[in-house]
Amino acid sequence: MFDVWGTGMAMTDKKMRFDPADPIMQKTLPDKGGYARLTYEDFYALAARPAFSISAGGSVANSLRDLGKMGLKCVFAGKIGGDDEGRFFEKSLQKCGVVSALSVETEERSGICLVLVHEDGEKTVCAKARAAKKLREEDINFGLLRQSRAVFVEGYLFEQNPPLVKKIVSAAKSGGCKLYLTLADKSCVRESKVLWREVLPDCDVLFGNGAEYSALDFDENMLPQLCVKTKGSDGCEIWNGKMWRAFSARQDVKVVNTNGAGDAFAAGFIKGLADGCGVDHCVYYGNAASARVLESELSCL
Repeated sequence: MFDVWGTGMAMTDKKMRFDPADPIMQKTLPDKGGYARLTYEDFYALAARPAFSISAGGSVANSLRDLGKMGLKCVFAGKIGGDDEGRFFEKSLQKCGVVSALSVETEERSGICLVLVHEDGEKTVCAKARAAKKLREEDINFGLLRQSRAVFVEGYLFEQNPPLVKKIVSAAKSGGCKLYLTLADKSCVRESKVLWREVLPDCDVLFGNGAEYSALDFDENMLPQLCVKTKGSDGCEIWNGKMWRAFSARQDVKVVNTNGAGDAFAAGFIKGLADGCGVDHCVYYGNAASARVLESELSCL
């Protein structure tokens, strides 16, 4: 029996320091702090350069790696290419104790996400999903899913493969699994609002930040019983029934990095749920997990 079965975009994150003199990086400046689009030629020229940090990424994969370190039994389903990035992604999961249920698109490149870190701490993201967005129903081992106490699905998958999302949600419901969803990105939420309306009634816990919840643009009565809205240094808000309750962030944290803090918070919160804790203790675990990311130096992420 697994504690959490998760799925989403299998992306290898490469973090680089932004060089204002670099002609390719200069092209991302209009989108500083957001998502920048580059041609394939520019993207892969940049991806070939040295990175100060490389890790298995993707929202749910990030959370599962943290959960694995916390001792929970987790499994991740996704699709990688037959290349070094894909092999690295799988090893990175396994190193954290996460069982790999990855499928391989041998003739395709693995998904890569470049994170350009500016001197002021702001981050600009560029990505090419490639094999990651080709995850199909036949790639999913639904037997492993049904052997799990909870199913965790990433919002990016809502945009890439709506029928697969419906199939996973149905399997989780019929298998008696808890269903956790993460909104993942406000643009994905906007593009997939019809699907979100359809699956939210089956959701047990919904994770996201303020911008992502705003993109839902739903009446709050449509929200699941338990929702987590992360607010960075302002803490979080928890919807538990019919109202939002505010929780402060830890005041003893010296913030030097925010990349991945929301995914870490989700992991800590889920750990609390797995331990049978109430909301207050789940938030405590979430804050503790995100603090480790917030305080981590960029050079050793």
